[in-house]
Amino acid sequence: MVSQTILELKDRYSNQSGEKIGRDFIQPCLKECKKYRRGTGFFTSGAFKSYIGAIQHLINDDIKIEILCSPKINFQLYETLKNCHDEKDRDELIQKLVNNISKIAAGLEENPDNSDGISQLIAYLITTNKLEIKFARPLNFNAVPFFMDSEIDDEPDMNDVNDRAMYHIKYGYFQFDNDITVAFEGSVNESDTALSLNSEKAAVYRSWIKEDVERMNYVVVDLDNDWNGKNKDIKIYNIDTETLKMIKNHVQKDSNFKTLKTPRHKIVPIDIPEEDHEITADEYKYRHQAQAVEVFLKEKIGILEMATGTGKTRTALKIITKLFEMGEIDTFIVTCYGKDLLDQWRKVFFDPNDSTALKILDNFSIYKGAVERRNFSIDPRGAGLLTSIDDVANAIAELTEQQAKKTLIIYDEVHNLGTERRIDLISPYNSEITYRLGLSATPDKGEYNEKMTQAIKKQFGGKNSIFTFTTEQAIERGILCEFNYIALDYVLDEDDKKAFQRVFANEIARKKEGNPMPQEEKARRLANVYKLTKNKLLVFDQFLRGHPEILQSTIIFVQEEQYGSQVLKILHEYTNSYKTYYGGDDESFLKLFVRGEIDVLVTCNAISQGIDIPNLQNIVIFSSGKDNGETIQRLGRCLRNPPSAIKKTATVIDFFHISEENKTSFDERRVNWLKELSLAKFDKNA
Repeated sequence: MVSQTILELKDRYSNQSGEKIGRDFIQPCLKECKKYRRGTGFFTSGAFKSYIGAIQHLINDDIKIEILCSPKINFQLYETLKNCHDEKDRDELIQKLVNNISKIAAGLEENPDNSDGISQLIAYLITTNKLEIKFARPLNFNAVPFFMDSEIDDEPDMNDVNDRAMYHIKYGYFQFDNDITVAFEGSVNESDTALSLNSEKAAVYRSWIKEDVERMNYVVVDLDNDWNGKNKDIKIYNIDTETLKMIKNHVQKDSNFKTLKTPRHKIVPIDIPEEDHEITADEYKYRHQAQAVEVFLKEKIGILEMATGTGKTRTALKIITKLFEMGEIDTFIVTCYGKDLLDQWRKVFFDPNDSTALKILDNFSIYKGAVERRNFSIDPRGAGLLTSIDDVANAIAELTEQQAKKTLIIYDEVHNLGTERRIDLISPYNSEITYRLGLSATPDKGEYNEKMTQAIKKQFGGKNSIFTFTTEQAIERGILCEFNYIALDYVLDEDDKKAFQRVFANEIARKKEGNPMPQEEKARRLANVYKLTKNKLLVFDQFLRGHPEILQSTIIFVQEEQYGSQVLKILHEYTNSYKTYYGGDDESFLKLFVRGEIDVLVTCNAISQGIDIPNLQNIVIFSSGKDNGETIQRLGRCLRNPPSAIKKTATVIDFFHISEENKTSFDERRVNWLKELSLAKFDKNA
């Protein structure tokens, strides 16, 4: 019989104050079960830290642990697997482990963080057939993810995954005596971080609870089908020489893990080369950043027009550092639109692996938001402020004339400054600031908003961008990835044509009333007809029937939430791994997407700009304008290369209006530009 501990298991567990999934759920079950079968996206050796309390049962009793995971494992586990399957030394290894397993167990109970002991325990369990590991890969995809360093015994970072095409299931079950079964599903992977530290949840289904049985059986049947190779959508790899070779090749392509001491995504600072400074390969690749710094130091005021993903933020850090070292500033302000972008700036400043950021922290206290602005205003010397674009006028208004002369203000995504209210608020004070830096991939507000474009330029000396680095240049240099472009043809229906007629009728009526409709408003309302046509939904559904694989690591941009609801109905036919991320949605959805725990995110403008998702594979753009500005921002979300040796190729799904009577298509300018841009290829000599 099982213990009372098992019979009193709760219906859900989460990592929170006083509760850990690994300690309070996994470990008690492992102490008593006969079999533990697990499907998981990530499996790392660190998971065994959560097993330590059950170690005597694992060693002494008849138990089987079966793990089915993606090939995304850490290097420590890879080394253990390799050693266990080296026929030459296998028998000697088994005997050595059997002789010493009691000592190993005792050592692990005293020190669960002993990585060598964990490796020996895993080896013992494998060689005595108590632990079996298989790997799964979706058949729709060819790439295999690469692997993390053993010294980063942590939940693998989805920002470091080369390809999101992976087995990403997260469920499992335990079997006990007397046909008692406990199954679970949720967000948790099989790693120490996921089982103990991350914000994770697991729903539990118990065979003795009538209401749980149906859900429990779903988990058991689905996982058994995966494990036994009955799921025709995945391919199963047992641990053999070829599988280990596959993993090893990817590990070697990444780096020398045995000598790696810091996370692989560490960003190497790029300084402006001095005369006696030998330029590194990275510095040469990103030399546009040093050039941009040099131009700004000379101009003092201006906009850097740099393609998304080419290092506008890092360039700004260099400018802060240089101006401080020159004694030109003792205060800086960074302003942008949206909480996500502000949070990202804060992470940049507090990145412990960026020497430039650390240098700034040595000399500046960082304040964030309207509340902390009060502390900043008391004495801004030696301080940096991160504040929203709607609050920045309050911050600069409080600077004295002398303080303004020693201040650098950075307007990130400077095109967001382009409203009359914002311009009016900052204009009286902005001109007093000596150093004014604008950052944007798209500072031009578009064909029907030239007035605002000029108003923005006026805040930066009335000049065009003082430095430009384009998306095409970035692709050719290998900073951004190449991409495949697919434009789906659509036509307008009768409802769309009636919507056009309503716009024209309203234009005529307003003209008669003496309140003419501005051309910008008219253009926006006509564009919305194209952006909201139902026929785009039809052709997208048809496309998915032949290409369901596109719904892996994908952001879908829509014009409004109501239209997004129609997209969700289509998605539900192909996947349940999706969420929305609109202005009021839970921020955790974005984090889940970044970590690869959901496949599709449907959004409006919430992540069109600024947010860094290097491993985003695909975008679908339902909401596309004539001009390229909005598209450039959205394109920039998926062209960022992940920090790995193996680069991705993105896919962009767009829509092309088939016009009637030989008229120019609404989408023609944008589609032609994207087609041409998709031809850009990496050039090692660029």
